[in-house]
Amino acid sequence: MIRKYLNTLLVCVAVIGFITSCADELLHENEPPMLTDQLSFGVRLPEDWNEMVKSKGNVSPSYVTNPVAFDQTVDGDTLIIYAIVEDILSKRDTVSLDSIPKTKADIPDKYDLGVYAYVMNKTSDPYTGANSGLDLFMNNTHVDVSDNYSYSPQKYWPGPDYSLKFFAYSPHIDNVHPTVGQAAYDVSQEDNFLTIKNYKVPTDVSKQFDITWSNPALLPGDNKQTIVFTMNHILSAVKVKVGNIAEGKVTQLKFSNIQDQGSRRINEKDWNLEVSKTDFSQLDEDGFVASAENQIGDTFYLLPQAFAEDSEICIDINVDGRSYPLSKSIKAILGDKASWQEGKQYTFVISTPEEVKVEIEDEVVYEGNYPVKQNLSIKNMGLGDIYIRVALTGSWLVDKIIGGKEVQATVDSWDKENDGIFDWGAEKPQIGSANSLGWQLGSDGYYYYVGTLKSEYPKGIVKPGDELPKLFEKYTLTSSGSMPDSYLELAVVAQGVLFSEDLKDVFPDDILSVLGKNN
Repeated sequence: MIRKYLNTLLVCVAVIGFITSCADELLHENEPPMLTDQLSFGVRLPEDWNEMVKSKGNVSPSYVTNPVAFDQTVDGDTLIIYAIVEDILSKRDTVSLDSIPKTKADIPDKYDLGVYAYVMNKTSDPYTGANSGLDLFMNNTHVDVSDNYSYSPQKYWPGPDYSLKFFAYSPHIDNVHPTVGQAAYDVSQEDNFLTIKNYKVPTDVSKQFDITWSNPALLPGDNKQTIVFTMNHILSAVKVKVGNIAEGKVTQLKFSNIQDQGSRRINEKDWNLEVSKTDFSQLDEDGFVASAENQIGDTFYLLPQAFAEDSEICIDINVDGRSYPLSKSIKAILGDKASWQEGKQYTFVISTPEEVKVEIEDEVVYEGNYPVKQNLSIKNMGLGDIYIRVALTGSWLVDKIIGGKEVQATVDSWDKENDGIFDWGAEKPQIGSANSLGWQLGSDGYYYYVGTLKSEYPKGIVKPGDELPKLFEKYTLTSSGSMPDSYLELAVVAQGVLFSEDLKDVFPDDILSVLGKNN
């Protein structure tokens, strides 16, 4: 069975708000009253890092790290671990507020907003925080999402002589602190920019929560439209799931030596982290059931960070009554991308070493009376980097009834040159030289991919999820076979070999030379 590890995440959109027109209000004490419109809010609200089935047009830029083996074995068997890394993408569906799932421990019970706003003299310049005429207009105003985005005191559009700059974050600290039982973070404005200060990740994983915020463009003071905040994730979501190992129980799931405190200003690119580190654990005496393709425990919501060698994932797994402690450096798993980045989800998968998985798809259509094999697709659906070679085989068959059952009998071998016509698209692969798409015919009769899919790849390497250039555009059968009612069964067979394996006993010398693997 072909597994597809590249998942995407669904970010649903709830655009809810209201506009109330025409009310008398003083914008500032020293300004004359003027007829204005009330400010109202809406939000494009991300879901809680939920996965969705991969679909055309809504696929997040993702990658899968190369699998690495634990140093320990389970009942003599090697286990591996790899990471699936996924971006958060918006899917612009409109849904009701009630259909949006709540986060763990009902944090936030409502996706309430905290809103900061600044009014300034009209300008077309970018907001710098030091613009002329700047005045704090809304100061961490609590917007109640479930009550039609209500807030107090009511504010109004200032008019055409002004501009407004907004910042929003969620969940509001009034939602978080009572539930978490500690001052999880402070929110303030520094140099007239929204700042989350001294955020300390709760050690109780069930009380961790996602933080989102929005930094919309400067608005004219007579905009008079509902302000819809597009919220962006600023933490990293981290989860652990099981691949194809035998069912067991996990009694402890731990990320050790993880930075747990920092601050983030909305006009800067990164978190400013403290040097302190801690462990984040989930324990269960009865054990989390570890069955194939299922998540273990809850999702962690942690600070984006780079990792040192002592930052590890530790898993105590119980199989057949015996407990096995597993541990691996996070840096070793993530490789050259050894960090958690904000707005990304990291799914660590525990599995056993898997055979290479190459997916082949094609279709057969008819042009007149002649069948045509076309739309050939060859993909690496395994876990690691591989080389791929392809064999084209065919047989002329007839259907016979033997013993009351219909069977296929071979009557002739396939004559590749005379039974049909190949449309190679670019040029036909030859022995000794690759065509422009990177295919080369080997001296053993296999077609080898020896090109470079991307400039940073070594020759011939096919990364997980990558699709190869087409070996041929189509093959049109022009013969009718030597026997009545015979038909040609043409097969495209692909073999993948892991990048780490020795190719000398598998590939011929002429291909090894091209790949630089003949030493």
